[in-house]
Amino acid sequence: MSKQQIMQREPAGHPLFTVSDKESNVRDPRRRLIGLGCVMLLLAGCISVGEEFRTPTAEMIKNGVTTRAELLQLFGSPTQVGIEDGKQTWTWVYVRASGFGRSLSKELHVTFTERGVVNSYSYTSSLPEEIRRDIR
Repeated sequence: MSKQQIMQREPAGHPLFTVSDKESNVRDPRRRLIGLGCVMLLLAGCISVGEEFRTPTAEMIKNGVTTRAELLQLFGSPTQVGIEDGKQTWTWVYVRASGFGRSLSKELHVTFTERGVVNSYSYTSSLPEEIRRDIR
């Protein structure tokens, strides 16, 4: 059988519509779009999430001194905002994933005092260029 028909019938036996299996796959624009997206991801080989931001140094961020406005100027808008132990937090996250399952990331997490200055911060990175620099 070269064409299989899908038929739905009303109680009286009249067909509502018929569509072949081939036609349903070709005509569905969502399937084509999903397929095209998958091919593009495979060809691209990697995907990133978040905006890449400068690597912070101890000179850039000082507890009790650096303000929110200064952080915005240095790193741009945070990827996430929240509350930790009653204090406002900002987090910058950048993730770069390759098509082979390896992902690299960096994260800057800052907590603020009630006055809007840095209370504490932490920075982590799995980017090879930063690991090599810090190991030296």
